Amino acid sequence: MKILLINPPAINEITTQVSHDISDASSVQPPLGLMYLSSMLLESGFNDVSIIDSQAEKLTYGELELRIRQEMPDIVGMTAMTFTMTDVMLTARLVKDIVPKSKIVLGGPHVDIYPNETIQLPEIDYAITHEGEYPFLQLVRHMDDDKTQDHSNINNLFWKDCNGNIKNNNVNNQMNNYSLMPFPARHLTPIKMYYSIMTNNNPITTLI
Repeated sequence: MKILLINPPAINEITTQVSHDISDASSVQPPLGLMYLSSMLLESGFNDVSIIDSQAEKLTYGELELRIRQEMPDIVGMTAMTFTMTDVMLTARLVKDIVPKSKIVLGGPHVDIYPNETIQLPEIDYAITHEGEYPFLQLVRHMDDDKTQDHSNINNLFWKDCNGNIKNNNVNNQMNNYSLMPFPARHLTPIKMYYSIMTNNNPITTLI
């Protein structure tokens, strides 16, 4: 099973009137959430995991299309923020055009606030609210097992069943023990492309 995590382009991002030259000079930070998801999957035996950070690599949609065609993923995960939703949805549609049978999973702050609206979007198959590392891992395990069609035991999951009916499970925003999580899979990202105006010592990274 091929799992691809995408940080979409920021071409249509809702932002301030500050020029892109200034905002681009301030920082480019790694997609920490995607790196934690990746490390959870890798530690659990899912070895075919990759990350495309479109923003760090400054990919156009044409370039992103070529990368997706190279990967041909079974599952695509993305982090959604309200101000990035246009690019999230354009990326989701691009994935579905290239690999119609792929499953798209969204998480992030936008999903936390608007889970019902998010899961109703036609390109979105699953939405995970709050802490997503363990629910996403459980979901991937289910999808890896053709016999497992019922996801009702996965916390924080909004999903569509085989008839297109929307389901939502128990929401639990507490992670019991962060120390059990592996370190984020930084090696899957273009590490040298991350920088910040706050320091001359680049590249930079972030942590929790």
